[in-house]
Amino acid sequence: MLKEIKSAVQLLVHILSINNAISKSRLEKFSECLEKLLCLRYEAHWHPQKPFLGSAYRCIRITHSLMDTVIEKAAIMSGLSYAELNKSLPQEFTLWIDPSDVSYRIGEDGSICCLYSSTAEEAPSPTVTNTVTITNQSCQSEVPKPLSRNGNSFTKCLS
Repeated sequence: MLKEIKSAVQLLVHILSINNAISKSRLEKFSECLEKLLCLRYEAHWHPQKPFLGSAYRCIRITHSLMDTVIEKAAIMSGLSYAELNKSLPQEFTLWIDPSDVSYRIGEDGSICCLYSSTAEEAPSPTVTNTVTITNQSCQSEVPKPLSRNGNSFTKCLS
C-alpha cells in the first residue's frame, strides 16, 4: 500500500510544484501529511487479493467545484490555502490508488495514464525503494511509454 500511496503523492506534489508558487518546505509538509492521511483512510479498504474492492473509496477526485476532502485536510495541516491548491491543481483530475496500480486522468476526456503498476510476482523485496520520475509534460500530449525498474512495470505519462 505504501508504494502506491507514495507514487500518487509524488505525482500530486509534482503538479503543485510546476508553477513554483509553493515553497519546497511547504510541499514536503503537504507530502508527509497527505501520505499519512491516505494510509489511515485506506487501512481498512485495501484488499490486494481483490484490488477492485473499495476502488471507488480510494479514488481521489478534483473538479472545478469540488476538491477531495483528503487533499483539503492535508493542505490545512501543511499550511496551504484552498486558493493555492485551486491555482496549481488541474480543474478536472481523477486519481485511482489501488493495490498494485495507480492511474490518473487529467480532464474529463483525457487519457487514463498508468503511473505505477506491479504484480504479486514482480513485487520487490521490502528493502527496495521505487520512485517514479515525473517531468513537466502533460499526459494528454503523448502515448505512455513503459519503463522497467526493479522488477516493476512503470508507465511514465509525464515524460
